Amino acid sequence: MKLYFTLIVAALIFSGCGIREAKINVPPNTLESKTICTAEGQVCPDGTVVSRSGANCEFTACPEILKVDNKKAAIVFPIKEFKERITKKSFGIYITPETSPVQPERFRGYHAGVDVEYGDTAGDVPVSAILAGNVIFSGRVSGYGGVVVIKHLIDNKNYLVLYGHLNPATLAAKNTTVTSGQTIGILGEGGTAETDGERKHLHFAVYAGTDLNLKGYVQNKEELNKWIDPLTLFPSS
Repeated sequence: MKLYFTLIVAALIFSGCGIREAKINVPPNTLESKTICTAEGQVCPDGTVVSRSGANCEFTACPEILKVDNKKAAIVFPIKEFKERITKKSFGIYITPETSPVQPERFRGYHAGVDVEYGDTAGDVPVSAILAGNVIFSGRVSGYGGVVVIKHLIDNKNYLVLYGHLNPATLAAKNTTVTSGQTIGILGEGGTAETDGERKHLHFAVYAGTDLNLKGYVQNKEELNKWIDPLTLFPSS
């Protein structure tokens, strides 16, 4: 009997059907360890705040500050006859529907910019960037029609400059860089959707804050202090 069993085992081995080593494939660990960063903030030169992130918990990069040498790149007017055509709404004037120099009037508050009037001008009126800058907003806004907001570096400080009442179909694109004097849009036609029903004019405003502010009017002097009179940017002559 033992001889018979031995012969069977030998036959199996000879035919290649022996007992083989079992191999177990263990899948690699797919779980990645996640780094939890401390909730710290770093203030950037332009006033924004960034936090720590990434595998090494380094601070997120600050927004790029425009490098414009104002000694070589003089500020240009945003539109032809800029000063001469500010005839109705200057900076800081308090407007009410009853006392406004423009009738009918739907706004109330301290005017945060200047209005450059072109109701007597037919055809296209181009609007230009006053300096090189980054377009941080471009689109349609209630009360304006088309609006472009550009971050300009003026005297080593960033300002957000609002160009309002433009034809929305002609606006410079968001997140693009423009050069000094480059056309960024065409004035919208008065009384149409291009200006949200307003007259043909440029609302030009300069904001000293770091947040995107699209207000044309503010309700108190404290708010108005965040804006500057655009005429102070240009030579008096």
